[in-house]
Amino acid sequence: MLAAWPLAFSLGLLPAARGQDHDTVVAGELGRELDAYLATCAVFGFSGCALVQQDGQLLLRKGYGLARPDLGTPNTPETLYDIASASKQVTAAAILLLEARGELSTDDSIAEHLPGVPRSHREVTLYHLLTHTSGFPRGGPSGGGPDLEAALSTYFGADRRGRAGERFEYYNGGYAMLAGVVERVTGERFEDWVRENLFEPAGLAHTDFIETARVDGARLAGAHDSRRLTTDYIKGWGYKGMGGVLTSVSDLAVWCNALFAGEILPPEALAKLLTPFREKYACGWYVFETERKRTVVQHGGTAPGFQSYIRYFIDDDVLILVLTNREGSHWQVAWGLSSIVLDEDPKAALPPEIASVSASDLDAFCGSWEADGERLFVSRSGTGLRVGGMGTRVLAALSPSGPGSGRPRNASSSRPKARELAAAEERAVAIVAELREGRCDLLGADMLAHIPKSWPDRILHQLWPEHVERWGEVRDHRSLGAFFDPASGRTRVWIRLDQARGERSVEIAFVGSKLNIFDLKARDFPVEVGVAPIDDRRLVGFDFQNEAPYELALRGKGKSRALELRTRGGSKLKFRPEKRR
Repeated sequence: MLAAWPLAFSLGLLPAARGQDHDTVVAGELGRELDAYLATCAVFGFSGCALVQQDGQLLLRKGYGLARPDLGTPNTPETLYDIASASKQVTAAAILLLEARGELSTDDSIAEHLPGVPRSHREVTLYHLLTHTSGFPRGGPSGGGPDLEAALSTYFGADRRGRAGERFEYYNGGYAMLAGVVERVTGERFEDWVRENLFEPAGLAHTDFIETARVDGARLAGAHDSRRLTTDYIKGWGYKGMGGVLTSVSDLAVWCNALFAGEILPPEALAKLLTPFREKYACGWYVFETERKRTVVQHGGTAPGFQSYIRYFIDDDVLILVLTNREGSHWQVAWGLSSIVLDEDPKAALPPEIASVSASDLDAFCGSWEADGERLFVSRSGTGLRVGGMGTRVLAALSPSGPGSGRPRNASSSRPKARELAAAEERAVAIVAELREGRCDLLGADMLAHIPKSWPDRILHQLWPEHVERWGEVRDHRSLGAFFDPASGRTRVWIRLDQARGERSVEIAFVGSKLNIFDLKARDFPVEVGVAPIDDRRLVGFDFQNEAPYELALRGKGKSRALELRTRGGSKLKFRPEKRR
């Protein structure tokens, strides 16, 4: 069956128009159903673009939420996102095209194309790297910097687990090595060769790489969670080949149509690209049968603040693309779209039905609320509300998997007392006051040992001026509160800056008494979620993994007004309107 796929694709999937911008499309009753689903997802925090195509016809192509939260720019079908690990299939296509042209063989040892390969690693072939069966460990070292040889020395310093070809273990570094192979075989920069031999022949209008970024900056998405643009982070061999393709849903559909129709690779190469070897993984794609015996080709990707998901159902000729600039919903939304188009039971939780209530009823929830040092900030957002949270219990209630990302080195296991939290908050406020005055004495007074001594000066003389230049004069600053995050062992303080071009937030965190984090690109609050009304007195949350993980209920009126947070564990926390400080 696999060898016959190119013919099947060429008969069923017609390439979309090329080299032009694409408008929003919502076609027919099915398109409207998909649009309604995504609009509800957007109320609960989904932000990005989606495209659904069946039998070569577009059902939906539309953006939801904001591409640039700082500027209020909406997501559109032409917004550019980093598709992260979904870029691997492009690197795989490059290697297989070179093989089809006789310039290499996927059976070649990596030692034939890469320098400095130890004898113990020479059994590894290009095909092993393509299929994540090289034996290199998933958690092995990353190769940063622009130099291939330096990156390879770190990769080759890791011991492998068993012989090549025996087991599947997803390994990003293998695709960075493959990008190096493309450069050494062709004598060209990886990005240039891919652009000339893959993207341009496919008819892509705006797709490029983070590393070269020859794109219209106005099209770039910015992350909701970190405020970074798609081009603000990882560069060099630590990301080359394994991620970094910048594209839109419109261009990505053109690429998928051309690829699956056999227009990019000859039949034998396309069959190899899509034939699984171990654990349903082929070359840059997962390929498997669903419970209903539908063959699906898919891959996702996650980068700081951005996620992507591609699904193509071969037998039904259904293509589904989801690109996001807020983490936490990419595969769930893609699978939700699949269930609607294919009329299957959903494999991911679907958002709850929401009620239509008056603007005044929504406004009754808005404002700042306080309960035993925990705080909620509720504001209008489209047809729903956004809730920002401060405090340990609030984070545990509103975060899908709890706060933090593991304990840092030297983390304190003891929970700070109230006076210690107050001292941390006071110090954080004073740090910002000093920066506004052109000093950084408190910033560098007591830091964790691993932080470079030059760090405070860099913040004062580079990062702080850049921030002020971008967002305008800081007219005032105030604390939103301090709390202890047990998952990271940090005391975290949020400082709100009132600047000429809007309000921004700074996170300042401490491990014990020592400064650990000063983040000028912090999100507005430690946790932010979308909620929507189920009646005029109750709001429900949704995190794409739990249908109703928490609920907010408005109690009383006037001075006795309270907001009750009911958590997924059944506990309740009652908030009162916050008193002015």
